[in-house]
Amino acid sequence: MRKLLGFFLVSCMALVLTGCGKANVVGTWTARLSNTKPEAAGISAALDKLTTMSLEFKGDGTCLMTMLVKIPGTYEVSGNKVTVTIPNNDSTGTSNKNNKPLVLDLSSDGNSMEAEKDSTSNGDLVFTKQSAQS
Repeated sequence: MRKLLGFFLVSCMALVLTGCGKANVVGTWTARLSNTKPEAAGISAALDKLTTMSLEFKGDGTCLMTMLVKIPGTYEVSGNKVTVTIPNNDSTGTSNKNNKPLVLDLSSDGNSMEAEKDSTSNGDLVFTKQSAQS
């Protein structure tokens, strides 16, 4: 009986620890472009005033990117990497012709994500967590 109880406790702990390894990004995140090129700083500031870009991650693996229009997509979390995929969707007037996902590096505190350099060439795209959903 003790062996069975011990096995049950070890199994429960393994399940709990497995669930703890996945980062929780569910909620709303807003973006800012911190451009390192001095000649583009004015353009970046003007764009920040005109529009905001946000990502809303839902618990079911779907997300909604908002930048003038709302664009549905999906995401996956693997360690500290969040991969956002926006499909080619002509019905919303958006297009991701090269089908290149946006790969974000989640900070160790879980409050910000930065786009990998391969994902954006217009500066450093940083998302900050605004709200969490349950």
